[in-house]
Amino acid sequence: MKNRLGRLLTVAVAASALSFATSCSLFVGSYDMKISPVGNVESQLQSLYVIVSQEEDVAEPLLSPSRYQELLEEDRIRKYTTFVQYQPEGGSWRQVYTGDSQSEYVTLKVKEELIKVKVSHNLIKKSGMTQFNVIVLAFFGSEGFEVAKVDHITLDDKADQVLQVSGGSLSLIDD
Repeated sequence: MKNRLGRLLTVAVAASALSFATSCSLFVGSYDMKISPVGNVESQLQSLYVIVSQEEDVAEPLLSPSRYQELLEEDRIRKYTTFVQYQPEGGSWRQVYTGDSQSEYVTLKVKEELIKVKVSHNLIKKSGMTQFNVIVLAFFGSEGFEVAKVDHITLDDKADQVLQVSGGSLSLIDD
């Protein structure tokens, strides 16, 4: 009887430890986004901005398209976790500007025509579960600004996504 109870207790403890490890798995690994041009982006797109920020720092400008340019205000840029500006150049991307504060948990790499954005889940874990957004802001000159946003929940889901830039618009799709 004691052995049976001991084995049941061991199985229960192992199961709860496995359950805990599974729930903590949200915080390991990283979130990946690939930004890909479609068509002749150079003739339309003037600048592309990649922003990783706490949700509270970008909430107001995201309320309406007429306020998107507020994302580029200098005092906001200083608050961002990561801020990088790109311009299309000969089928690739040229990095034009990098904000002063860059996080070790966010990496951006240009590989041929793709910009690969990787956000480690440790960013969320180390910040005490602060709500984060990844925002891609595109400026299409007289056509104005377009925004694509990935929020904290999607970052936790580890979803890989592709952001396509084309004809004055952005579209975010699951990979």
